[in-house]
Amino acid sequence: MQELHNDMEAQLKDATEARTRAEEDSARKQEELGELEGEVARAQTELTMVKAELDGAYGSRAQRAAEVASNPAVQKEVDELNTRNIELTEELAALKGGSADGDLQQRMKTLEKELRETTDEYEAMTKASIEFEKDRERLDGVIDGLRERCEQLETQIAEDRISSMGVSSPTSAGRDGTSETTSTMVLKNEFKRMMKDTRMENMKILKAEQEERKRLETLLRTLRKEHGKPSQTATT
Repeated sequence: MQELHNDMEAQLKDATEARTRAEEDSARKQEELGELEGEVARAQTELTMVKAELDGAYGSRAQRAAEVASNPAVQKEVDELNTRNIELTEELAALKGGSADGDLQQRMKTLEKELRETTDEYEAMTKASIEFEKDRERLDGVIDGLRERCEQLETQIAEDRISSMGVSSPTSAGRDGTSETTSTMVLKNEFKRMMKDTRMENMKILKAEQEERKRLETLLRTLRKEHGKPSQTATT
């Protein structure tokens, strides 16, 4: 009788210890899930911030509209990464209700690996995009400077040609030097006025073109977002 009692106590002790270990293991896994959820949330937040920065950079110059339209690869990668992060978040929520500890542990490892790969990929893409934008801004400045310099040189050349008209005919200058000088000044002033009007007109045209490109860029982004919503719904 005593032996049976001791055996039952031993079994009860083993069962109690097994239950304690199971509860500790479950608590540990829940903690790991919470940490992983935090990583996913941070990744989504960083991705949102990066997209906002890129949108701001592209919106800073209306000329980016043509580039976005001709090279949608960057935007496509960002959308795919964002969709993947959403899928990982939903999968984590589904794992909370799972009962198979072995499968849960394996899936968590796989999920952690996928999350790291996704994060590394969009960080690399973001860095490349920002560097590209910096280069574009720098080159835009160089181009603007060269364009302005060309306009100055063209103006100077034209003025020199007009000035040379005053000395191209010595006979006429000898007869009426004062009249010749006055005519040259009138021509120079008229030319300067024409050049100024031309530059102002070109600036108006350029500004109108920039505004139109910006409008098209905004429309393109709106259409892309509307097009992306059904695909995300289908994925989930």
